[in-house]
Amino acid sequence: MSKLPDHYVYPAVFTSEDDGVSVEFSGLEGCFTGGADVMEAVDIRTAG
Repeated sequence: MSKLPDHYVYPAVFTSEDDGVSVEFSGLEGCFTGGADVMEAVDIRTAG
C-alpha cells in the first residue's frame, strides 16, 4: 500500500477587499480563507 503525500498544492485566487485579502481555492468548492494583508492570508494558521 502506498503512502499518501504529507501535503497537497492547490492554486489560489487572492482578491484585495476594503477590509483585507480573501483567498479562494478554485479547485475546492467552499474552501477559502483570508487575512488583513497578503502575508496573513497565506499564513497556514489563518486557514480553516
